[in-house]
Amino acid sequence: MSAEDRQVMQARIAEAEKKENEKKRTARKKRARQFLKDFRTFITKGNVIDLAVAVVIGQAFNKIVNGLVTYIITPCISKLTGTVDFTKHWYTPLEKPVFDEAGELTSLAIRWGAWLQTILDFLVIALSIFVALRLLLRAKRKLTEKEEEQKKAAAEKKAAEEKAQAAAAAAQAKVKAEQEALFYRQIAEQTECLRKICEQLEHSSSAPQ
Repeated sequence: MSAEDRQVMQARIAEAEKKENEKKRTARKKRARQFLKDFRTFITKGNVIDLAVAVVIGQAFNKIVNGLVTYIITPCISKLTGTVDFTKHWYTPLEKPVFDEAGELTSLAIRWGAWLQTILDFLVIALSIFVALRLLLRAKRKLTEKEEEQKKAAAEKKAAEEKAQAAAAAAQAKVKAEQEALFYRQIAEQTECLRKICEQLEHSSSAPQ
């Protein structure tokens, strides 16, 4: 192979590599544009906004539930059990109990009270969500029933209007048919009268003078 042929081959290889690199760059740009397009579509969809609103409402609802547990249910249980805060009193120490300045247990222990508090929080949250969903579903069902009643009333009204229009059209067609029948009957009577007059005239003209 001559030097000129090698140069031509190297030029062709370089050109092929250049085209391949350009193709890869185009594919990467296309994927990037598609990613941005999909992300923009995802952000502007109503579901994301609804999810954000749900998160904010959920945080506010969590505060309400925590307040219900902390300020209402826990004091009632503490009154019944004779303790101020059973999360600090219901525990089984696994070593010598050590407390900090706030009276919190810092040593290793099985914290039955904290576990019961977690269960209580879960039950209250579950009950609150159940009641809220029940109320929402009831309101939605009433709204749906109201819409169905409105649709049914509108359909009945439309059917009554169509029936009335059909009856009016039938009555109008009957009147028109009666008028046409009367018109043709009058024409027939007039024709018969003219025929008789013509016969009489012919009979009188043909009679001997």
